Amino acid sequence: MIIKTEAKASRLGANLIACNVEGKLENNVNWAEVDAVEALIEELLGVGYCFNYPDSENEIGVISPYRRQVNALTQRLQSRWPDFSSQSIGTVHTFQGGQKSVIIFSTRQCQSSDGLWFIPVLSLWEKPMSESL
Repeated sequence: MIIKTEAKASRLGANLIACNVEGKLENNVNWAEVDAVEALIEELLGVGYCFNYPDSENEIGVISPYRRQVNALTQRLQSRWPDFSSQSIGTVHTFQGGQKSVIIFSTRQCQSSDGLWFIPVLSLWEKPMSESL
């Protein structure tokens, strides 16, 4: 992947953060990862990021390649934060042409043996990743 935008200083000190979240799939949802995304969003909100306009320079987006993971995340995040817009979460296709300053990518993967079939699809990743870094 080639990132075409210059790196910007992050409020968390890094432009790319990876978190290993193990769990187990229940109805094709990794609930441990849903918990981790919720905790990360809480941390981001605490340092000045937001969900929606008018502060698009600090806006949070959440992506997952799996529709059921997206649905579980949407339900959890909107029940916790009613102002969390459904336009701030979705599959990679949701953000084509859009821009967020932070993208949280929920892989839903639970075990090291789980496949990462979506990684080679670079054309889907290039735009959301380059615009968030």
